[in-house]
Amino acid sequence: MLAVIISGLSSPDVLTYDGSINYARAIGFSTECLGIHIGAPQSANLGDGNGSVNQTIELREDYGSASVGTCLESAIGGNHFRIFVQNGTAADSGALFLAVSYEEDASDGHDIEPNGYDIGRDDLVSDALGTTSYGGVTYSTTAENITGLLSAGSAGINHVPAYRVLNVEMLAVLQLALLSVVALASPAPADLVNRDGIQSPFAGPPVAYYNPVDLGGTMFDNTGNGLGEPLNVIISGLSSPELIDGGLDGIVNYARAIGFSKECLDIHLGSPFSANLGDGHGAVNQTIELRQDYGSSEIGTCLESLIGGNHFRVYIQNGPLANSGALFLAVSKEEDVETGHDITPDGYNVGRDQLVAHAIGAKSFDGTTYYTVAQNITGLMPAGSAGVNHGIAVDGIVTLLTVSVNARAE
Repeated sequence: MLAVIISGLSSPDVLTYDGSINYARAIGFSTECLGIHIGAPQSANLGDGNGSVNQTIELREDYGSASVGTCLESAIGGNHFRIFVQNGTAADSGALFLAVSYEEDASDGHDIEPNGYDIGRDDLVSDALGTTSYGGVTYSTTAENITGLLSAGSAGINHVPAYRVLNVEMLAVLQLALLSVVALASPAPADLVNRDGIQSPFAGPPVAYYNPVDLGGTMFDNTGNGLGEPLNVIISGLSSPELIDGGLDGIVNYARAIGFSKECLDIHLGSPFSANLGDGHGAVNQTIELRQDYGSSEIGTCLESLIGGNHFRVYIQNGPLANSGALFLAVSKEEDVETGHDITPDGYNVGRDQLVAHAIGAKSFDGTTYYTVAQNITGLMPAGSAGVNHGIAVDGIVTLLTVSVNARAE
């Protein structure tokens, strides 16, 4: 069964033949022992118009040695997977569908272990999550479990004797963000320059984000009083173009899908805050401020202006030194108008967590459906209250959201 999908929204280098092998080695798999495949290849029909197509490659657990470790797997058993690519004329997502299973040793004919499909999937996902590296390339992987694509049970499944019952419950979908080692290790500015000299305010190269601190920026905006508020959510530059390349309309439509909208009567009171995202633009004012809409995209933010609630400012990383296209959000939960919209106790962490809780999964607005996965990242901002507006401590966590447009209503 095809129990893992590597998303077609992953970095392009992962979705090539050589790229998939390099990624496999980063997560503990490699090509078969001595490059020899024994047995007939298996096929799959991915509904892409290509019909039934043989596996692209089979990769095996390498036990810590990319060169010879799979020979050990062939002898003692372990995890392995086959890759099928969805790239036909009817459905060209570029996604990699993996048939993952944990098998017994050679003396048992490499039968699948009891519950080996679920175990194989879970072991692979566990090894893949987070940051992994191989061959000078570093990958950042997040995962989301999906139900409903596979039927639970053992009907029609290979290697299921009467005494062996497999419980296939869910499909794991991996969303990959490909980052080079130099990008993670604070590269010199020249490595990040968009050499064509053209800046597009809502577009960038295929990278999730650049760390603002690496190029003289900061993960706090400037509130104008010598203090700052945390940029505690990032919408990945690897998200769908409908959001990242969609300008203000794309940002606002996604915000409305997750429970936020423009300010009451489209009026902003007070001076805008600025932020330096280390992209070469220096300190730039917020692109827009969006507020909790309490279920009404037309007038709900007027209620938020009165009674308080969640809100966020948007800053776009699109300068000549770091043009990721990522959206950096300063999220916080504020009190009512009588208290001057002060931030609630722990309001930065609470605001971030509430926004993320409303965003993850499938959300829709105005005919567009968004699917959002989240990953918490530490190390981008310091924890504590030093330099933070209102003296409210932050926990140092930044949540990275990767958003894909799954469906569009006709």
